[in-house]
Amino acid sequence: MPFRSFDALIFDLDGTLIDSVPDIAAAIGRRLRAAGLEPLPIERTASFVGQGTRRLVERAFAHRGRPLDARELDRRQAEFEADYARHCAVKTRPYPEVAETLAELARLHCRMAVCTNKPEAISRDVLAALDLSRYFGAVVGGDTCAARKPDPEPLFACARALDVEPGRCIYVGDSLTDAETARRASMRLILVSYGYESAALDAQGAVAVLERFGRLVEVLVHLPPPSST
Repeated sequence: MPFRSFDALIFDLDGTLIDSVPDIAAAIGRRLRAAGLEPLPIERTASFVGQGTRRLVERAFAHRGRPLDARELDRRQAEFEADYARHCAVKTRPYPEVAETLAELARLHCRMAVCTNKPEAISRDVLAALDLSRYFGAVVGGDTCAARKPDPEPLFACARALDVEPGRCIYVGDSLTDAETARRASMRLILVSYGYESAALDAQGAVAVLERFGRLVEVLVHLPPPSST
């Protein structure tokens, strides 16, 4: 691998590699309609993405004036995940330049993983449907570990799966949750500015902010090694 400043890249999924909101919004809209409630605008659904399906369902129903107790939330979450699993790659697409950039990184023998709060099985299904699975040596979802992002354990699990030290990984994400997770894992962070929380982000300690994914290889080539202090 020509890069000397890191040993592996770990990517967030939704809002970073793929635009999945159309399918997520359709699925949560169907679940709201089944409960006699109006679907959410797609922009509102986008603002609820990133903290896992349970939090998504909880916030969507609360936004429509129907707060859920724990038992009903369990049921509604299961219904949403079953619905979404059947329709998770209908309109979901990689962002521009993602497939080409991942292919280039693979040619350069870069080790890569995905760390997301989306359930692992659905994440793998989406990656397979979009022909992106081959690039990743590990996929850690929101239900893979005992904790999910912003807990650092999912990032540590990715590092273990890739057999690299966490401090030699770079995490690429789009959200405040991703920034907090990277900080807690003591990993360097690269942010993309086109994701679902772009309006809420500043640099967040990132070593770079990408306005398009295709700049990633250029940034990595010029990235200095991690500080030893």
